Amino acid sequence: MTRRWLVVLIAAVALMLVQRTAFGVELAGTPDQSAGSNWQSAYMDLDPIRDFKKGDRIVIRVEGSAEWVKVRLLPKNGNPSQPTGIVGSKLKVPAGGKLVVDLAEDRPRVRQISVHAGKEAWGEVLNPNGGEIKVLGIDVNP
Repeated sequence: MTRRWLVVLIAAVALMLVQRTAFGVELAGTPDQSAGSNWQSAYMDLDPIRDFKKGDRIVIRVEGSAEWVKVRLLPKNGNPSQPTGIVGSKLKVPAGGKLVVDLAEDRPRVRQISVHAGKEAWGEVLNPNGGEIKVLGIDVNP
């Protein structure tokens, strides 16, 4: 009886881990892009606005020619032309196009997730030869 209970417990824990991995949340929203002479950004306006917690993993699926990018979680009252909500430092775009962002702090009331490319972002050099990025989709805790 004890051995049977242990097998059931292990199976239940394994199922919970598989469900958490297999059923991450794909964010709903409207993707778009904008650009200037030295910068370019791709973003998704979230619908609805979302709270993110410390420890959340955000996977942004991207494609494009940019080698380096910056990621921003813009709060509800944030100004998109300011660097409000930048997460960490610049990130190298991996070959598979999946940017992984692990949040080190809570990010409440986020209305937009953006990825910034081009030659620079808010005065910081990203890609000296330029480069574009496009957001294909965003998953949370996949």
